[in-house]
Amino acid sequence: MKYKGMLSVWIVVLIQAMNLRCDFYCKSFNGEERLGNGFTLVNEDVKRAYVMFCLSKGSCCDMGIDVIPSKVIALNYDERWIIASSEGEEITSYWIVNKAAMPPANSCKSMDCAKILKSNTWGPLSMKEFGVMLDSLEIGMKLEVK
Repeated sequence: MKYKGMLSVWIVVLIQAMNLRCDFYCKSFNGEERLGNGFTLVNEDVKRAYVMFCLSKGSCCDMGIDVIPSKVIALNYDERWIIASSEGEEITSYWIVNKAAMPPANSCKSMDCAKILKSNTWGPLSMKEFGVMLDSLEIGMKLEVK
């Protein structure tokens, strides 16, 4: 009887430890990097890395609105902006997202978050267009290779 009680205690401890490590799991095994305001860089493998606006309620981002398509090769972000480049079959495209304009993900049931997201995302852009937009929006960040 004593062993059953100890086993129950260890099971509870293990479950709690797993809950505390969910963010670690998302980052280590799903390759997720939180970008703030509900945005996540999902880096599934060497061929699939994309940015999405996360709508899932759990710790891992397993449901959302695609923002920047695969394969994101360079990215930077701050409290307001996400800038990125993605590699297509033949060309590299550039992207700018005003993440500060997005409502909380739990508001997306009552409003059209996809429409808000689309109106606050510029891309795909050429390198020249990207540079012009960075200047006009006064974004001082540089892309960092991921």
